[in-house]
This record gives sequence, structure tokens and C-alpha cells, in this order.
Amino acid sequence: MKKRLFITILVLVLFALGVKAQHPHWENPGFNQINKEAPRAHFVPYSTLVQAKGDSMDSPNIRLLNGTWKFKWSPNPDSRPLAFHQVDADVSAWDEIPVPGNWQMFGYDYPIYTNVPYPFPRNAPFVPHDFNPVGSYKRSFTLPESWKGRRIFIHFGAVSSAFYIWVNGKQVGYSEDSKTPAEFEITRYLKDGQNDLAVEVYRWSDGSYLEDQDFWRMSGITRDVYLMARNQVHVRDYFVKAGLINDFIDGTFDLKVDFKKSDLTAVDLMLGVALYDPQGVQQFNESFTPDWKNDSAKVIVKETLSEVYAWSAEKPNLYQMTLSLIDKHKA
Repeated sequence: MKKRLFITILVLVLFALGVKAQHPHWENPGFNQINKEAPRAHFVPYSTLVQAKGDSMDSPNIRLLNGTWKFKWSPNPDSRPLAFHQVDADVSAWDEIPVPGNWQMFGYDYPIYTNVPYPFPRNAPFVPHDFNPVGSYKRSFTLPESWKGRRIFIHFGAVSSAFYIWVNGKQVGYSEDSKTPAEFEITRYLKDGQNDLAVEVYRWSDGSYLEDQDFWRMSGITRDVYLMARNQVHVRDYFVKAGLINDFIDGTFDLKVDFKKSDLTAVDLMLGVALYDPQGVQQFNESFTPDWKNDSAKVIVKETLSEVYAWSAEKPNLYQMTLSLIDKHKA
């Protein structure tokens, strides 16, 4: 009985692996991402508090990749250019297209408006192979000298509906989900001087079955693309919550901050947390030492503030918070 049970389990495991491997990622529910960073709150790192008061895209830690990219449209996956992601691939004769943008708005393919019906024959998780347009995008970039020794990430605000990314001919990862950001760390794929970036976008994926609602169905790299430089020790994510107590007079301030670092990086940093009321007056300013466990750490803050400016539809008061990494030896 034990031997028979072992053989049965082994066959089931092999069968499951076979199913997972035989379909492409874009119609396989077992995959919705490869090497993508975990989701996080949206924020941009600055080098100084003064910079943090300006436009986020003006941060010296951001390099915007919006603009004109080389572009090739293919009506289905079988007709797409297979080796375009190689550094020496000649794309000089390709068209050019603005990023961000929907390729249907520039003469490729056509937009589809749908509410209840699916825009393709329903056969989940599979999507059409004869007409599933693929957009192949390519451009190059160089990094600022000041970014040397830092961790570099690439951010896609939204891509419809699934895409692969290569840097310098090496595949970095894969992502599905038309309306949420995708970030990848690309530090180990980079080189000095010019770097080559290639993105392959599929109009339909198995994720498209979850996106059928009352809107126009279009495709492409549809929101900002930018590079972001992070220090070896950096804030990875945060969650902040504000509430009212004592007959809505006083406020509660709850904050959780997650950190990441490279394995061998020494940690001599504190987290500075400052909170400013709608008049710009500082209401809170404290420093905290992260609680490190291997390459991750947390800081949890729970405070009560007196006589806060409450938010309402009539008076939409907003507080501003800054998070700063402070060198313990210079504090």
C-alpha cells in the first residue's frame, strides 16, 4: 500500500509540472509574475527634504523613460520577432511610438468597447492564438554617474495586459495585470555606458478574463516608465492610518515601515518620522531604530495627536508626512 501510494503521488506531481510547463505564461494560471517586486505603497525617494517638496519626477533618484520607443506590431505570437531583445538586433527600420500610450490610438489594431461579453471567444484560461496582437518595444538608456553602487529598479505604471522585459539581452521577468504597477530590480543586468531595454506586450492573457467590465479594451505600455535608484539600505514599503478619538477632537497616528538591505550591508541608520499639519506646522518629529532580522526590518509607530484638523468633504484637511533615513553617527 505504501509503495502504491508513493507511485500515485509521484505521477500526480509530474502531471502537474507538465501542465504548468506546456502552456505559455500568458495563458497559464500558475504564473502571473516572474521576478517582480512585491507590491508597495507609491512613493519616490529623494536625496533631501527640500527636494521632497517638488515634483516626484524631478527627484535625482528617478530617470524617466517616457518618450519615443522603437515599435513592431505583430497580429499574433507566432509572427512576433523572436530575437529582437538581443543587443545586436537591428530595429532601425521599425516604427516609432510614444510611451506611455495605447497602440490602438496610433493606427495599430483596433480598440474594443465591451461590458458583459468577452472581447474574444470564452475558453478560460486560454486566449486566441490566431489574433492576439503582440507589441515589441525597444529603446536604450544610460545611468547617471551618481547611481554607481546603488540598487536600480525599473517601474512600469501599467501595461495591458501581460509583458516580458529584457535588459541587455537577458530576460528580467514577466508580469500580468493591466492596471497595477510592476517593478523589477535590474541591478545585476546593467553595465557601464549604454544599456538596452526590450519589452514584449501581449494584448490578451489569462488575466484578461478578470478584466472584463465596462471600459475600452486597448493595449500597450499605458503609464509612466522610469528607473529608480535606491540605497543599499532603503524603505521598501509603508502603511499609515489616521483616526479620530475623544469626540473627534484628537487624532491617532499609526505607521508601519518596512526596510530592505543587501546581505552584507552594515546598518547604522535610524528612521526619522515627521508630521506636518495643513498649515505646515510640525506636529510630530521622532527617530526610531529599525528592528532588523536578516535583510529585513520594521518600525512601528503609534501616537496620539491633540486637537487635529479633521478631514471632511467640506474641509478636506490633509497632513504631510516625511520619512528620512538618518546616519546614527551624524544625528
